[in-house]
Amino acid sequence: MKITMLNKQELESLQAIRELAGKMNAVQRQTNEIINKAMQEAFPQKTRETLVSALELLAKEFQKYNDIVENMTPDKAEEFTRGVIQGTVKEQYDRGKWESRQGLAEYVTHAIGHHYVIFNLCRRLPELEDKIPGWITESVGEVFPAPAEVEPLPKQPKSVNRYISPTNLLMYDLVNKPLINAGAIDLPVMPKDNITSLVVVTYEGNEALKPFNLDKFERRVMDAVCSLYRHAITILHHEYLVFTPESVYMAMPGGGAKLNKDMRKRIVDAIEKLSSIRVDLDATSELRQAGKIEDKATFIRKQNILYTKGGEYRQSNGRIITAWQLMDMPVIYEYAEKMGQLANVSAKYANIEGLTKEGEPDGVPLKMSDERRGIVEVMLRRAVVMQRAQKEAFKRAAWKSNLKSEHPKTWRDIMTAPHAAGGLQTSDIMNYDKIFDDAGIGEASRPVVKKHKDFCRHVWQYWEKVGFIHGFQEVKNGRTATGLQMLFKEPCEIEK
Repeated sequence: MKITMLNKQELESLQAIRELAGKMNAVQRQTNEIINKAMQEAFPQKTRETLVSALELLAKEFQKYNDIVENMTPDKAEEFTRGVIQGTVKEQYDRGKWESRQGLAEYVTHAIGHHYVIFNLCRRLPELEDKIPGWITESVGEVFPAPAEVEPLPKQPKSVNRYISPTNLLMYDLVNKPLINAGAIDLPVMPKDNITSLVVVTYEGNEALKPFNLDKFERRVMDAVCSLYRHAITILHHEYLVFTPESVYMAMPGGGAKLNKDMRKRIVDAIEKLSSIRVDLDATSELRQAGKIEDKATFIRKQNILYTKGGEYRQSNGRIITAWQLMDMPVIYEYAEKMGQLANVSAKYANIEGLTKEGEPDGVPLKMSDERRGIVEVMLRRAVVMQRAQKEAFKRAAWKSNLKSEHPKTWRDIMTAPHAAGGLQTSDIMNYDKIFDDAGIGEASRPVVKKHKDFCRHVWQYWEKVGFIHGFQEVKNGRTATGLQMLFKEPCEIEK
């Protein structure tokens, strides 16, 4: 026998008919007269006949349900109920609108609760009602695929101990030139030796884009991921890095502040973009010339800027969030580290503190706007390059002094002495306009520019106090401050 499930309205109608039928012996004639009179006044003959037939058919079906309920044994009641549950689950699942097991189970529970026969079976057999939730769960599990196991989110660091940023030509060109989708490029990494490194950078997203470059913020996100990677591998001793937008934000200069909705979207968009840009790099000649690899070794890499896999992870509070697993060391990070072109400094130099009246760090991190973060990152990378060049100049001067009678006594001597092979290969001055441009800061009013310059001076004062730099002085053109010059310890004597 086919059992038809009834909705709430139909069920209420059936119940009303049943109550009416129970009183039929006492009031049958009066009721029929009232119904007939009302139907004659409201409907034509044909409509009245149709309604009467429908009521009679409904009453017969209703009686069948009563007979089923009254005559069904407990075993048959269980078999019937489980069959209805399984049929309802399959019918609803086949419609394909359910995103979770829980949603489907809740719907079926509601539907079974309003099934007339099952409702009355439960009234006659109370033990049946206790079994229904288990049967629903079992039936849903049979048709609904099991959800993938959600891994727990590895503990995210509250801080990183090192600030990492590649400072090589490839990273510079990715930001400052339309290198992406521009085809094969020979990077002039050692122009004096006529050595180049071949690179092809391709965007693998769905959009067909013309050649373009990374923006300043995307580089900032990449630096933060590199810092997180080093911290996870060397400090936390994890096998791999799993990171979130919050941890990326924390690893930026002045990080730790609460992440707002707009900043979260910018970070997520940057991660997705960096994960969609492929780098094919052959730096074999460069690393051989620099003595970083053996003559027969090669350095060829084919990997996305960030080789990531996004997925769902479960936080300790049970909340499911999206995070990214970094599948391998970032290719530009590895390349820069091989060549010794990596800014790798204590994170305290990136997290700038306030200063007391005496000029000492007060232990309170400064509030960092997006512009300030950019300024700190640009100056920090540039300071590392300056210090690296200074060390190389010292080495050259010390080596050349073995062959020459002249022996430089001051840093200025080293920069200008012929035996210093040209002195410093990079300027020891940071120009304010260049800092602001590289930080992505557009034109601003004079008061705003003054605030940016004041902040730059504050950063250098802080660096001097914490020992990152030996000293500095402001460079002026007339009365206008144009930049900052780094000062180094004077070599009173260079050992031969």
